[in-house]
Amino acid sequence: MKQINTDEMKVIQLDILKVVTDYCDNKGLIYFLGYGTLLGAVRHNGYIPWDDDIDILMPRKDYEYLINNFKVNDYDVKSHHKDSSYPCTFAKVSYEKTVLKEKIEA
Repeated sequence: MKQINTDEMKVIQLDILKVVTDYCDNKGLIYFLGYGTLLGAVRHNGYIPWDDDIDILMPRKDYEYLINNFKVNDYDVKSHHKDSSYPCTFAKVSYEKTVLKEKIEA
């Protein structure tokens, strides 16, 4: 398995964002950028220097639809609603040809 650097990770994240926004647009789901992602888009034309993720916010109804129905090629949603062993309270969209190792403290 090849380890990637932060710049390569951000390219993958932007690909994920494109897939998610295309899906949402096609399904009529409401979404918007939030937190550091919105700040970076407005102030830095991209990522803020200390950020390493993409934050997408959605109304609950649209969020639940995404969690329960999203599967596009090699992209999928990880969620506690779908897998009780998933440790986060929020869902994450992943690219299944990659592995993200992160330390999550309970």
